[in-house]
Amino acid sequence: MSVKIFVLLLSAILLSTTSALVVQPTDALFPTDRVRTAVHYDGVDSIYIFGGTPLSEMEFYHEIMKYSISNGTIEVVANLTNDADGGFTLGDENGNINYFAIGRWINPDPIHHFNPGTGEVTFIRQVVMKMYHEAPYAIPIAKEFPVEIGSPGVMYNAVWDGDEMFYMFALYTYCSFGCVSWPVFHSYNVTSEQIETTRLEYGYPIPTREASLVWRDGFIYIFGSDGGWPNSAVRINPATKAFTILPVQGLSLPNYHGRAGVQAVYVKEMDRVYLFAGTMDRVHYIQFGQ
Repeated sequence: MSVKIFVLLLSAILLSTTSALVVQPTDALFPTDRVRTAVHYDGVDSIYIFGGTPLSEMEFYHEIMKYSISNGTIEVVANLTNDADGGFTLGDENGNINYFAIGRWINPDPIHHFNPGTGEVTFIRQVVMKMYHEAPYAIPIAKEFPVEIGSPGVMYNAVWDGDEMFYMFALYTYCSFGCVSWPVFHSYNVTSEQIETTRLEYGYPIPTREASLVWRDGFIYIFGSDGGWPNSAVRINPATKAFTILPVQGLSLPNYHGRAGVQAVYVKEMDRVYLFAGTMDRVHYIQFGQ
């Protein structure tokens, strides 16, 4: 394994507010406002929305909803068998969706298997996720690190470039005479199994565990983070680690509770990002290139 450490200087950070992202609403209404959903794009026309909760109540929405991109409608297509919120999804070669809930209210966390063709939902099992905000992104780098690096840190979020790179954000705490924390950025090549670890400056806008990341044209976009950037998204160049704050127009999410739980899906064929939940009453989207 090859591991390199770089220190990112503030001079490499680009703070620009020249390119605003314009959010546009659709007519597709959610049955109820909700946060901490999980979303899954089937690569064709459908985006599935799993579960969710209200902002502050220990209540669970069991619906699995389908948003149709072509006709702009949303409908309930199935129901989860167990309480679940948050988490992530993984599809398989047969078009089935496995929903791994990593919630704030439930331990152990449930796993559901959903067949979009038949609408059948199967409860698989419950597992104890080690520090839920670490899973599943710690898995690729849960290897033997040199002493001077220590652990890979507490994983906050990650994104895949669709090819061979995983990019992971973490917060690493070092304790000797007192403890200090700093954000780190892991670039993991799944083919060569090489890892490049970059130490970022304190205050760098790493995504929190409830943020949603998308990959577009060589950049990482962060939506729904509570990192002190109200009504904004963050764009990161993974090659240089420079970031840009992008104002978001047309959607007001001024506080943590409004931003947390926003889910984003990038549809490459349309060059469009769809936004779900985060107390929004309907599906919204951002059209790039306008």
